[in-house]
Amino acid sequence: MLEFLHRLARRLAPYQRLLWSVVLICISGFIAVVALSPDPRSDAFALLSMTALVWALLLITIVHSFTRPLPSLTTATGLWQRLKLRLRLALLWLLAVAMTAVGGLLVLFSARALGNLLG
Repeated sequence: MLEFLHRLARRLAPYQRLLWSVVLICISGFIAVVALSPDPRSDAFALLSMTALVWALLLITIVHSFTRPLPSLTTATGLWQRLKLRLRLALLWLLAVAMTAVGGLLVLFSARALGNLLG
């Protein structure tokens, strides 16, 4: 899972400015929908813009967290270095599990947002 997230982060790294642009567009779209539209269907558009915002923020977080090369343990390193590398690997695994869980919840949230918009 760490290798997959590392490859994904490397592929998304050149598109970081685009992701930040999506964040700004989603924020401005959310503000515009909430502030300017009294229509009850505007809630569906607000939910959809917030969902897109959270997706973009998740991808930005993946890029920032997993772009660096993954640490590898070698026998030539000292005890303190190995402990630091193992701690970093454990924290990366914990972050990877959390990112996967958030991604799964976002899939469900996206389906709900699209259902509200279409239905």
